[in-house]
Amino acid sequence: MANELNDKKNPLSTVSYKVIYDAISKKISKIEVIEKNGDVFFAKNLNSLCKDVLDELKPKLSNQFFAEMKMDETAIYKNKVTLNFQDKEQEHNDLQKLIDQMKELLEANGISPKTNPLSEILTQERPKQGTGSFSVRLQKQEKQVSFGKLEYNAFDSIGQKNILRHDNVKISYKVDSLMESIKQSLIRYIESTPQVDEFHKEDIINEIRSEGILAETIYTFIKENRFAAVKRASAFLYLDYLIKNMDSGFMKRHKKAVKWLKRYTERYEQLEDLCTQFLKEIRFSPVDFLGETRDILNTFRHKDVYNFLPFVGILSQIMVATHDEDKNMEQYGISLKLNGEVQNAKVLEGQGKQSFLYHIEKIKALVKHGGKKGYFQDEKEMVDRFWYGSIQVVLLKYFLLHLEDETYDPSLVLKEDLDYIAGYNGSPKQEEGYKWYCKLAKTLLNNQEAIKQIQQQLDEVRKMLRLCLDPKLNQMQKNISMQTYKRRLTFLKSILAPKLFDPNRTSLLQHELDTHNYKYIILTKDILEDSLFSFEYEIEFSNTFLCSTQHQEKVQFKYEVGEQDETLAVMFLPYDATTKRIEKQVVDFTKHCPDLRKVCILFPIYDHCDFETPVDRFVFLFTYKLFVYLFLIAYTKQIEDKGRDLFIAFWHFHVTKDKRKEYLSMDTYIRQFAKELEFLFGMNHNTGSQGFDFGFETKPYKVANTLNSMYANVPKKFILDVPIEIPKIAMIVVTSMKSDDHKKSDQYRAGIFGEVYTVDSEGRESIFSRFGTFFDHDNETTIYRQSDVLVSVVQTLYNEGYKHILYVAKTPYTTKFLDKKDDKKELYFMNQELIESLYVAKDMAIYPMHFTLTRAYEARLDGKSRKVALFVDDTSHIQRNLYEDHEGIVPILQLYSGNGLKGNEQRHVYNSLITYQTLNRLYSDDLLNNKIQLALIDPEGIKPNLIRALLLFHTSRFESNYNITIKVNPYSRLLGDDGVAKKSLIDITWNGKFFKMNMIAYFAYLHTKVFA
Repeated sequence: MANELNDKKNPLSTVSYKVIYDAISKKISKIEVIEKNGDVFFAKNLNSLCKDVLDELKPKLSNQFFAEMKMDETAIYKNKVTLNFQDKEQEHNDLQKLIDQMKELLEANGISPKTNPLSEILTQERPKQGTGSFSVRLQKQEKQVSFGKLEYNAFDSIGQKNILRHDNVKISYKVDSLMESIKQSLIRYIESTPQVDEFHKEDIINEIRSEGILAETIYTFIKENRFAAVKRASAFLYLDYLIKNMDSGFMKRHKKAVKWLKRYTERYEQLEDLCTQFLKEIRFSPVDFLGETRDILNTFRHKDVYNFLPFVGILSQIMVATHDEDKNMEQYGISLKLNGEVQNAKVLEGQGKQSFLYHIEKIKALVKHGGKKGYFQDEKEMVDRFWYGSIQVVLLKYFLLHLEDETYDPSLVLKEDLDYIAGYNGSPKQEEGYKWYCKLAKTLLNNQEAIKQIQQQLDEVRKMLRLCLDPKLNQMQKNISMQTYKRRLTFLKSILAPKLFDPNRTSLLQHELDTHNYKYIILTKDILEDSLFSFEYEIEFSNTFLCSTQHQEKVQFKYEVGEQDETLAVMFLPYDATTKRIEKQVVDFTKHCPDLRKVCILFPIYDHCDFETPVDRFVFLFTYKLFVYLFLIAYTKQIEDKGRDLFIAFWHFHVTKDKRKEYLSMDTYIRQFAKELEFLFGMNHNTGSQGFDFGFETKPYKVANTLNSMYANVPKKFILDVPIEIPKIAMIVVTSMKSDDHKKSDQYRAGIFGEVYTVDSEGRESIFSRFGTFFDHDNETTIYRQSDVLVSVVQTLYNEGYKHILYVAKTPYTTKFLDKKDDKKELYFMNQELIESLYVAKDMAIYPMHFTLTRAYEARLDGKSRKVALFVDDTSHIQRNLYEDHEGIVPILQLYSGNGLKGNEQRHVYNSLITYQTLNRLYSDDLLNNKIQLALIDPEGIKPNLIRALLLFHTSRFESNYNITIKVNPYSRLLGDDGVAKKSLIDITWNGKFFKMNMIAYFAYLHTKVFA
């Protein structure tokens, strides 16, 4: 993938923010920033100034947004546009002018930074509370955590052990003759078609044989869609796998529940057949739905559309994969959704309810509120909510009604419901879509007796499945099993044949597969008579048990705060723009926050509906964020020499009034903005961010969790039973996120985001610290071959004595991480050229690692109340059984957080299991390979030291004061769907086109390239 751009052929849209900068520049001198009793307030009129900027720009941007922003309208649709500046020098000059104005403003008002000693916030004594039950202070108590070891299938003394069940699914298909099989199938069909001219046939056949035309299109489609259809099927086949492994006695004892589960599972197979039948009949054509085109059958075949159902297998992120010339194979962990309680409900009425009842509450909420103006963030959300809401109603009825009746045919009602959806009148009006949805929803909601019966049946099935996953001790070894299923991916003659003889056949076929990709992923047990081409997948389920050992090592730790350490508290406070007052609970807290100097930044309480258009919302947010960022840059410039001795705490406070959480409000953006600021200012200082909501009952454990989360990055001193013998170990975490791209081009610009941690050890003591964050955005090199910022980070670490560096790389496309390309794997940030560039000296080593998250089921606990963090350092079992087909990838460590919940509810839950992996002799340089082998793979080398460094990282990131253990995924604030880079994308829609802006990339660019 290219990151280097040729301006003459650059398909990316340019952008300029000058029109917004000019409007902001006029307002900076009017900002009311004051200092009172050591506190700085920014700024009483901040909201009104942002609205003034919006009002000034609205006439221009509402009529010619793309032109004013210097954007290429032809390069906009669904792309990212952030940093491809039309004139970079002009952009930098305009920004420098703004920061100079902000500095002048602070100087004119006599504003200078005021900090607190960090020892007054993290105190030796129990801190005095401010008002109510919340305080930003936390006592520096010594804490303790225990580490235990797990082994695979170690059943001796089994009654004394914690036992976890870990299930897996391996999906594969052969590719060695796939292209040739596609060609031959196409040729046979063309030769057997009598109504086509022989000369025309011969032309097409020659094209297929010589150039692979048509065959290449289908082959590429199969590769790009990977295992989408099989993942969908695996979610239900997993239920069948569990049923097949029940013994006859168990099935007899739970006769009704097993029968209901079988029918539930069989309905999925029936649904696949029905969808294939509908496709052949050309039934249920795409629908003009609220101004958008939606495809019923495409939706039904999407791999994620069934995840809301009460019982379904949930595949983890990919564990390991091999895609080569012989076979394509991917390995996943799989867990069972058990109609569990929903803890983070978007609908308050569904909080704590089981999954089925929660989705009933969601349907009710949409019926109750979906007709209200401003209920949805934008038209796209409205269309999605009504469309997928209707699909969920249909599927709940299909899968769950009358499971007790063996004569009931759910397909009859399904067809009626799909006819209703297909018959939507095409009106784009919200009120029409709302009435239409309500009519369908009430076919389920009005049947309360059926809902009650379904819930009773689901309870019985859940109890049965829990017992199935939690066998008796003397039967545990018998429950280790493997089951293989075979399914065929089929392309139908009746659907694709007409396109094969069209003069524009290749582009037509490509467009059809691109537009309706899921619709054509048809899975069948057998070869269909109407098959144009099909090939076989293997789906293999297996399970294993992890058993605790007698090994246990204790670790004590506490915050390490020195006399030189200071803290700056930055607090975002909610401001009611209507009453022009700060919320009372927040005022009371800030008034009585004893002896804490703070920076108070107001944010208006807005819902998205307070803005007329998405462009208005974007301009307001951009303006607000830029005002605040410029202020903080100018304000902290005066104390930048404090470096990592300064901890900046970005607090954001909220008072939730509207308890329907579907609204996307300013609170949501402030939560994200605080995380962005934590990352940005973490490049020079130590930082943390955390929110607190005064609108709900404040419980002691919530306060404690809030404080531990905020101060998680403060250095900690550990005392270990098993000491780390390497004096200095560093850890780099790196990922990337595109800032600018084009869907139809491989050119893009991307930001590199990362964090650095260090472990300093002497004897039994180790100090774990966050070293900082980093960012780079370089258009001159390919980021996966050379990164100036990564080289600079490693050089800095080496200069400070860190010669052993754990290098945790998150790839942009995890499933492509292990693809083979030209006989080499696509290694991204683990690419040999990049790793070699990081060797700034000969007497150092970089240890590349990748991680994956799965879930393990707590089948049995040892009865002890304490939490024990559990780890697997002997990974030979999964190397033999799960990784045997994946050359070059070695699992090196697994971690589990310990006991999950209190009391009897500890059992029957899933918790996360993280697996670290490394590369085994994939590089052409034996020196690199040997260093990895000796450090991460060889158990007799330095691996125990590196493992314990990782254990300290996971422990340090644990964000609770109770039942202390490890945080299984300490990377979530940076990486993944909830990471700061992904969450910072903002959608902007104008004139029927929408694109995304990467806000964190924009501000990180300013931080490193403009204001560094």
